[in-house]
Amino acid sequence: MMLANMRNDLGAGNDLLRAFFHRSRNRRLAERGEEYVEINPFLCPMTDLLPESGKTLRVVHMVREPGDWAISISDFKASARFRDVINHVPFAKPYPSPRPPGWGNRPEIERALWRWHWCNSRIEDLKPHCEAYSLVRYEDVFSTDLESASETIDLFIPDTKFIGAAAVGN
Repeated sequence: MMLANMRNDLGAGNDLLRAFFHRSRNRRLAERGEEYVEINPFLCPMTDLLPESGKTLRVVHMVREPGDWAISISDFKASARFRDVINHVPFAKPYPSPRPPGWGNRPEIERALWRWHWCNSRIEDLKPHCEAYSLVRYEDVFSTDLESASETIDLFIPDTKFIGAAAVGN
């Protein structure tokens, strides 16, 4: 992600990023087969590389309410070992490029909301390159209303029976 942010911000490192991205993706495909699931918010700054491989893209784009996401990501920041330094490492978080004027002076919650919009827009931009694309609300999947959650999961994982927090195939 840091290299992708640098590329987006400075316009440098595109060939290096592309080489690392494709090598890593090909390694994962070789290990796991052609069908694997990537759950990776760090892909936001490099989503433009996903269609390049020629592999079929099927995207389930899970979107959380922006205010809830912004609060959560601002509180969480990073995994425990990086939490104390994440705000001080350049290019370590996904962020819009170009950033809006006054970016560094904006409150953290506002910068998080800008990141939410930018990341989700980049994922949505993949839609024309996808064999299948579904937009799913986080709040619907993790609803306490099991019927609503089951209906939502059925939209992108057909032929499942939803039991509590687990989806089990028929």
